[in-house]
Amino acid sequence: MAQAAAKNIKAKEDLNEFRQMLTRITVEAALNAELDEHYVKVQLSEGRLNKELLAVKRQLNFMKYG
Repeated sequence: MAQAAAKNIKAKEDLNEFRQMLTRITVEAALNAELDEHYVKVQLSEGRLNKELLAVKRQLNFMKYG
């Protein structure tokens, strides 16, 4: 996706839009990962999840975000 968008950069405004898009994607991914981790910690502290489910959740997040 980024490579395709980078090919369309022709002017300074295009570069700024591309930078903003990459920043937005990066921040959203980081916030989603942090919220997921917080949710799991809260659920664990309330006894709603066991360690097996936590391991599966982390593995899925790794596969999703690399």
